[in-house]
Amino acid sequence: MNRTFLLTSIASAALLAGLAGCKEERAQVGQTAEKLGESAKDMGKSIEEGTKDLADKAKQEFAALRDKAAAEIQTQLDNLRPTIESAKAKIKALPEAAQSTGNAAVKEAEESLGAASSKLGELKSAGADTWEKVAAETRELASKAASSVKGLAEKFLK
Repeated sequence: MNRTFLLTSIASAALLAGLAGCKEERAQVGQTAEKLGESAKDMGKSIEEGTKDLADKAKQEFAALRDKAAAEIQTQLDNLRPTIESAKAKIKALPEAAQSTGNAAVKEAEESLGAASSKLGELKSAGADTWEKVAAETRELASKAASSVKGLAEKFLK
């Protein structure tokens, strides 16, 4: 009986020691899992910040390209204004019968230039989703304005 008691006591002690060891291992596994979770969260934040930085950089580059294109078109339109002013001065010196034709041509050129300038305003604030369409429309109107002013110059500045 002593022997049975002794064996039972040893087995119980070994079982308790094993359970205690499992508790420690479980605690270590839990801590490791927590650390892995924190690392995954940190990685997620880093990826999110990196993505945001890339998006911000793309927005800045788009804005720079948009502004450059708008400045080029603005310069083209600005270069048309002196020709219109010169034509106005020449038309004033014409006989009254010819002035009405000249004034109509000036009005057409100014309206064409105004439409292009208005569309240019839209282009300057266009977002990436609408920029291509607005840029094409602005270029088309700028081209029409240039043609109108060229016709005015050919008729009244030669």
